[in-house]
Amino acid sequence: MKTPEIIDETIAQEFIKDSFAVDLSAAKEIADEAAEILGESEEMLDLSGLTTLSDAAAESLSRHEGGYLGLTSLTTLTDAAAESLSRHEGTLSLDGLTSLTDAAAESLSRYKGELLLSDSLVDVLARHKGDSGLSDEGGTVKVSYFERCNVVDEYSVEISLHELKDLLKENNNAVAGMSHESLLEALKTDPDQFGSLRSILDLTAQEKTVAERSDPISTETEVTDVS
Repeated sequence: MKTPEIIDETIAQEFIKDSFAVDLSAAKEIADEAAEILGESEEMLDLSGLTTLSDAAAESLSRHEGGYLGLTSLTTLTDAAAESLSRHEGTLSLDGLTSLTDAAAESLSRYKGELLLSDSLVDVLARHKGDSGLSDEGGTVKVSYFERCNVVDEYSVEISLHELKDLLKENNNAVAGMSHESLLEALKTDPDQFGSLRSILDLTAQEKTVAERSDPISTETEVTDVS
């Protein structure tokens, strides 16, 4: 059985072909390309030797559907990596983590499966859940686009903050490390600071409140909390 110290594409492909031929648990590093391959695996992934994990690798591993994902040697996670791993389904072992930022704690508090952490961080997540007034999906917001003619035409859609954040990340990665509360406040202040919400949500394709009008004399986008 191979026991590599670095998981590259070749090692990942060998594991996919025969998971009993490669022991991944001793590897200290993983290439982003290898993580993308392992993210498609339906086998248990014991990556307990990894001491670092890139944001891209975390995103790939979040798609793993093999049940257990062990990352027990990681002591820190970036906010973006925590956000990605929060979407993993199954058992996620991160009991080597020594600290979490508020944004990372919020992301991991949404984890749907079994999350293994140290006792101190379990308490941090418990407090974080208790402090947040938003649901696991981050609450729901109403995004409205107004066109002012002789009357005001309103195009609007309701969407969870979690879904909206994912859409905004595709346009501007600056939102990746933001908590739902901070993102909501930022959007209320300037709805289009991370990209045009009207375009991202295709608001003019939504049902509007009044009949067709002539060209608008002014426009405005607004975000309101409806949760």
